[in-house]
Amino acid sequence: MPPAVPDLLQSAAFREQFSRAADLAVQAAKLSSDHDQLLQHVFAEALDDDWDAVQAALARGRSPLRRFNRAYRNAVAKLRSAHCGKLSRSHRHLLARVDELQGFQHRRCELQQQDGFGSAAFGPHWDGEHSDGRLLVAATDWITAQAVASGRRRGPSLPDIVALQRRVEEIQPLWRLKSLLQRRDKKWKAAWQKVARTLKLSVSAAFGHGEIEKVPLATVRARLKVWLEGQDTLADWNRLDAAARACSDLGLHKLRAQLGAGRLCPADAESVFRYARAEAVWRRLAADDPLLEELDGAERTARVAAFRRADEQLRNLAAQELALLHHRALQDGPADQMSTVKSEILKRRRHLALRELLHRAGEAVIKIKPIFLMSPLSVAQFLRPGGLTFDILVIDEASQVRPADALGAIARARQIIVVGDAKQLPPTSFFDRQLEGMDEDGQEPDDAAAIQAAQAADMESILTLCEARSVPAAGLRWHYRSHHPSLIEVSNDTFYDNRLSYPPSPDPAGERGLTFTKVEGVYDRRSNPREAQEVARAVLHHARSRRGETLGVATFSVVQRDAILHELELRPAEYPELEGFCREEGADGHEPFFVKNLENVQGDERDVIFISVGYGRNAQGSLAQNFGPVSQDGGERRLNVLFTRARRHCRVFASITYSDIRSPRGAGPRALKRFLKFAETGEMPRRARARLEPESPFEEAVAAALLRAGYEVNPQVGMADFRIDLAVRDPAAPERYLLGVECDGGRYHSSRWARERDRLRQSVLEQKGWTMHRIWSTDWFWRSKEELQRLLQAVDAAQARRDAWSSPEPSAADRQIVIARDPPITNNESLPPAVPYREAEFEIPEREEYHLRDAPLKLVADYVVKVVGCEAPVHIDEVARRLRRLWGHDSTGPRIQEQVRDAAGYAVEHGRIACDGSFLCGAGGAVEPVVRDRSEVKSLTLRKPALLPPVEVEWAILQVHEQNVALSAEKCAVQVARRFGFRATSPELRRVVAAAVERLVAQGSLKFID
Repeated sequence: MPPAVPDLLQSAAFREQFSRAADLAVQAAKLSSDHDQLLQHVFAEALDDDWDAVQAALARGRSPLRRFNRAYRNAVAKLRSAHCGKLSRSHRHLLARVDELQGFQHRRCELQQQDGFGSAAFGPHWDGEHSDGRLLVAATDWITAQAVASGRRRGPSLPDIVALQRRVEEIQPLWRLKSLLQRRDKKWKAAWQKVARTLKLSVSAAFGHGEIEKVPLATVRARLKVWLEGQDTLADWNRLDAAARACSDLGLHKLRAQLGAGRLCPADAESVFRYARAEAVWRRLAADDPLLEELDGAERTARVAAFRRADEQLRNLAAQELALLHHRALQDGPADQMSTVKSEILKRRRHLALRELLHRAGEAVIKIKPIFLMSPLSVAQFLRPGGLTFDILVIDEASQVRPADALGAIARARQIIVVGDAKQLPPTSFFDRQLEGMDEDGQEPDDAAAIQAAQAADMESILTLCEARSVPAAGLRWHYRSHHPSLIEVSNDTFYDNRLSYPPSPDPAGERGLTFTKVEGVYDRRSNPREAQEVARAVLHHARSRRGETLGVATFSVVQRDAILHELELRPAEYPELEGFCREEGADGHEPFFVKNLENVQGDERDVIFISVGYGRNAQGSLAQNFGPVSQDGGERRLNVLFTRARRHCRVFASITYSDIRSPRGAGPRALKRFLKFAETGEMPRRARARLEPESPFEEAVAAALLRAGYEVNPQVGMADFRIDLAVRDPAAPERYLLGVECDGGRYHSSRWARERDRLRQSVLEQKGWTMHRIWSTDWFWRSKEELQRLLQAVDAAQARRDAWSSPEPSAADRQIVIARDPPITNNESLPPAVPYREAEFEIPEREEYHLRDAPLKLVADYVVKVVGCEAPVHIDEVARRLRRLWGHDSTGPRIQEQVRDAAGYAVEHGRIACDGSFLCGAGGAVEPVVRDRSEVKSLTLRKPALLPPVEVEWAILQVHEQNVALSAEKCAVQVARRFGFRATSPELRRVVAAAVERLVAQGSLKFID
């Protein structure tokens, strides 16, 4: 409908004004089209920037040397920062893009100058540069077309507009009636289609016509009335008729006839049908492939094993192929940037700052290292705005990342993956100022951007901001860390509504799982000293007996943490093995032991976690119902973090029990009481476990056979998503499972992937400690006695392995080492102190004349011999470092190392020194047996265990055994470390000592005794 005629168009020059309005509509449409096209290439802010200086700089930059012009580079940088896609480097293309932006701004300015006329001409349809130009053009074109249709050739006049308006007003009632009828017709068709779909109705059978539109409405109305009055019988009849026809269509005439005649009970019809169908399918498949009748379970098991091996090889091959593709892609990097990177690699000094390197050659660096692992601070420090961008940004532990810290990285990524748990700790906010939606002047923000910024600032983390902005989310339901269900059950029930899935465990809580230790401690309103002592003793026991498992101690307060650390610091002098355990480094590069309060424990996980509650009754016997941070707002989130740190075993030390927490107020104390109750009793409120039954007759038959053999069997052990068909209990320990039995039933055949069915599932269960045995249904059907015998043999083998684990042979670490002389020579006198290590010190006159890497080979060989004569036996790398220092150089580069090695080889060839692997000694090869103290050496690399001469390590081992007669491997390593002047015994030194002990045992100098 055309817009209303405004007062402006009542003038005598109506046609000229209308023509101007039509031109203005075309301008608005053109501006809207240009706006949409430009936004495909540039950011919206670029449409408002001033591009005159950029255009001038680009226009002057026609010379091939333009990239050396700072103004030109700044102009290109500004244009690139405004561009949202890939920007061509072509000078012509850059000028064209700036011309487009300036042209758009010019047309927008012209349109703004006619804003008053547009408002008068188009009324409410005019919105300046945001007007819908297509609508305005359509309106003016329609008016013009109506005027032309009435016989005028010069365009519309005022009478034409008035006449058109009257015509529209006259036909409006009819138009409304037409619209009403169309809506009613559409509603009727939708309702009828719903009825037809629900009843699965045949229109031709019901009305004698295939199309409902051609059936009179009176007939439809009458038929619907009959259906409504007898709808109960009609539904039954339809179902019966449909079932009967389905039976006939499927060829089940006999089954239909028996049901109709009453010879077959309806309750038995399904089982009869399933049996008949299975038998028919088997006959048909056996006829098509006779090998099916020869199917053998052993062959199927072998094929499954072959598939597992092939799948593992495929995974390794995929990793190698990915590495190869990356290697090949390195050759395609930008030449200029790649040359920058190579030149930086070859430099010896004055390297570019990392931020500058990433700015100059960022694309080449990404080619070499496509994955960056950075903190939010590192992103801001090393990546310039508008520089490098990434395809995917992964934000881990997102509940602890503030929006302000994450937005800088998000701005540099095309896609983000935010990984976090809203039930865990938010970012620390002790020093944050709560703005509560106020701006810097304390006023409420009034524009939309400021309001959104204030709302984002109020979000506690990037995770909550993503949730508030309805970012698509996916919940991860698998819990991978805990090897025992009790380690996650409290959190799963309390915080995750039992949505998490995890495999069952064959062992009871104790060796694995959650346990509780009651301590008779006294809380002095700051710490619990007795509880700290008990935890320290448990740490010592763990360091002695379970050294291979990592350990973490988590406390409810900083004061209790410090109390435990104080107890541990008092013990290493008496128990050196504790010192080594607390200081060594694990295989993953992290320390295997820590003591932290619950505010700092998120992100850590260990095999074993000790939890020290600390709070308890005071000396007067009263207990304050205040549990520090747990009683505060968000305390339950702190506990959720604390509950889920352990992989294998979590031991709770507490001076209170769950019954001591009376009427807990707040989610934190309630969660603490629930956790303590489960740790003490194993009882979980709201959890009712129904006894599950076998899922198939096949499983029932196997379970019955095991029961007859005298074993207790539980069916469907585990979670709904991860159940073991049958689990056999250990007769010696009924609370523990001995063997898991998998049957190829519905759960096996319903798996989506062979990898999940035949490899991943069993691999996960075996990692959790299960011993698995599979029975194929065809084998059980044809050879049930043989399969039962195999099953009982598997149970016996699992029992034997369990017995072997219960009484393991003493390991080398537990056995004593003695001198292999009979009787051993004992020396009760203390060993003489080790000789201080003497580093070579002498002048090199030629240092001013030659650089070490360029000096004559014979000259360098002379100095190599001199260093070896002073420090033999000594590692070749240490000789290179010594000469580098004596020559006055700052670092031992590859060329210096190569020069020293060549010189050492020259000296060995001429018989001046001898070589034993990487160690150099005098020409005769024989060295006086002496152990040298390295506690005061200048070169710290002399303290590296890998650089200790093997012969010197062996001398130290023999010396400490001459004095002590017999030592364990652990104490032997400690004593050897002290002989070398080391205060701590690192894992690397233990490995070096263990290897030396093995050599001495093989030589017959030492022997092991139990």
